[in-house]
Amino acid sequence: MINKTLYNTIALGGTFDHLHDGHKEFILFAKEIAKFLIIGVTDQQMVLGKSHSDQIQPTHIRKQAIKNFCNKNAINADIITIYDPYGPLLEKSKAQAIACTTDTVGGADKINEYREHLHLRELPIHIHNLKKDKQNKQNISAQRIRSGEIDRSGNVYMKALEKSLKLTEEMRKFFSVLHGKLVEEPSFDKPTNVLSIVVGDSTLESFIKNKWKYSLGIFDGKCKREIFNSDILFSIKNLEKADNRPGWIESQAIEKIISWTQNKNFKHLFINGEEDLLAVIATILLPLGSYIYYGQPNKGMVELKISENVKEEFFKILSDNK
Repeated sequence: MINKTLYNTIALGGTFDHLHDGHKEFILFAKEIAKFLIIGVTDQQMVLGKSHSDQIQPTHIRKQAIKNFCNKNAINADIITIYDPYGPLLEKSKAQAIACTTDTVGGADKINEYREHLHLRELPIHIHNLKKDKQNKQNISAQRIRSGEIDRSGNVYMKALEKSLKLTEEMRKFFSVLHGKLVEEPSFDKPTNVLSIVVGDSTLESFIKNKWKYSLGIFDGKCKREIFNSDILFSIKNLEKADNRPGWIESQAIEKIISWTQNKNFKHLFINGEEDLLAVIATILLPLGSYIYYGQPNKGMVELKISENVKEEFFKILSDNK
C-alpha cells in the first residue's frame, strides 16, 4: 500500500459487477493515492458482450454497491455512469491520475493516447495487482462469480467436490428440505441460453412428454427406489453413464457433470445407483441463473434457480461436513 496521498483526485473505472473482494481492494488502493475518487461504472450497453451478460447486475445496483462500500470506509467519491471506455477523461477533467488493474492497463494507455491527440497532458497511471482466489490460483473476477466458479470472497465452489462424499445426518436433513419452489411446468420466461438440468425419471419423462426444453437429463431407472418402467426413457439413445451409490456424492458422477459443463457433449446421463444427489453437484457447478428441476416425494416438481445464496448454502453444508 502507498502510505501517502499523491493527488487530490484520481479516476478509475470498470463494470464492478457483483462487487467482490478484488473490487474492494482496488477502490481502497485508489483511496491511498488520492483524497477524492471519480469512479466510472459502465452502463448496461457496454457489458452486452461479456460472458454470462444476462447475469450482470443493472447499472444502478452496481453503483449503489460502490456507494455503500465508500460510505462504510469513509471514501470520498463521485460515482458516475460511463458510456464508453474513456468516461470524462478526454475532457478537462479534475482527475490528476488514473488507477487501473493489471487487466486494464491497456485501456489506461489508450486514454493517454487519445488525450495526446486532444493536446491534453498525459495522466500518471497507477496499477493495482488483482486479488487471487482462496486457492491462490486464479484472479477473483465477476465473470467467475457469474459462471458459478467462486463467491465474492474468492471461495472456490469446486473445492467442496474434490472427492467422494457420504452424506451425514445433517446433510440429509438439509437436502430433504424444499429448495426452490413447486411448479407444474418450468419457467418459460428465461433466455434460451440459460442452462437447465432435469434430475429424476418421472420429472425427465414429464419434460420429454410435454416437449419442455432442457439442457441435460439425469435418471437412474427408478422412482422412489422402485423400477420405473418408461418406454420414453428406455428409448433414449447415446447415453453417458456414471456410478453413484445411494447416499453418496461420488467422484465419477462429479467428473461426468464437470465434463458436461465444459463440453455439452451429451444430452442424457444414466446413473448406476441413485441419481438424487446429482442435483447437489449441479447446484455447485452451474452458472448463476441456471435452473434445476427434480421431484419432491409426494409434493411434485421443484424448480430451483441457481443464485449466489443457493450456491453459498450448498457449499457451506458440504464443506462443513467433510
